[in-house]
Amino acid sequence: GRQRRAPGRIAARARAPARRPRRRGPGSWPRPRRGRTRPPPPPEGPRLGPPPYRAAEAHIQDAGVEEIVDLRLGSGLSVLEKKEVDTIIIAGMGGAAMREIIANDYELAQELEQLILQPMAGAASLRKWLVDNKFKITDEALVNHAAKESFYQILSVKPGLMKVEDEFLLELGPKLIEEPSDLLDDYLNYLE
Repeated sequence: GRQRRAPGRIAARARAPARRPRRRGPGSWPRPRRGRTRPPPPPEGPRLGPPPYRAAEAHIQDAGVEEIVDLRLGSGLSVLEKKEVDTIIIAGMGGAAMREIIANDYELAQELEQLILQPMAGAASLRKWLVDNKFKITDEALVNHAAKESFYQILSVKPGLMKVEDEFLLELGPKLIEEPSDLLDDYLNYLE
């Protein structure tokens, strides 16, 4: 069975990279030869999992937080039990991937107290999807990554209804406009 995590531990996950079979020739995919079977996939675990898992493990060890972080390998929120955590953070991927993760475990997501989302792209369509699917944006922030000359948007979301008077607000961020930060002017100039 699945291990329960100790109270006060944070669940983290690393997504396994998708694997595509190599083509052998036009229109053919690799198949095992007759009489031979494919070897079983390598076991996955803290030392044997895919590179993203190992990288996450190294970051956790470097930060010295092994006692409070529970690293799991899985897809989306499926590594969590209902009511196991009250807040999740999804960062470093596009808004479409975030929508898919939340939609695939919608019931679990609706029971969370808070979702912190940092889309690398597609923030506007993510906001629209969230509002259309009974999530309320409670706060938003901008972060300027000067080295990359780019801005990142961070959304704090919780289950609930949100009425948006003007759909255009979802393009820029209703909370960013409602409670402007010092970076808002720079961000608007960046968008031009």
